[in-house]
Amino acid sequence: MRFLARLFSFAFAVFAILFAAANHGEVTLRLWPLPYVATLPIYAAVLGAVVLGFLAGALALWPSLHRWRRNSRREARTITALQQEATQLRKHPSEGSPARRPIFRRLLMGNKGASGASNSTGDANLL
Repeated sequence: MRFLARLFSFAFAVFAILFAAANHGEVTLRLWPLPYVATLPIYAAVLGAVVLGFLAGALALWPSLHRWRRNSRREARTITALQQEATQLRKHPSEGSPARRPIFRRLLMGNKGASGASNSTGDANLL
């Protein structure tokens, strides 16, 4: 993905340079309600409009990207907590075995997670 972004940026830069080299004529810009007048090369006016459009689009997209980043950080914290729990369970495997679980949890969960084959009734191993 970064390769495509760099390729696009390079292509845009080459286009901007070629456009600027070919368009040296001047254009007069008037900001209608204001009394300001600016005389600029055509390439500066066009590339300035492109940059302003890009910034306006980025500003409009910012809130949805903020939600995505917030959800991503939340999921990263959850993954980190689960990895730490898995590491802790690997260090002390006997604490999580079915024989050490309280009886009511074994009754609720049945033989789930127990090592070895389960029998057809599922309750014979619990006593």
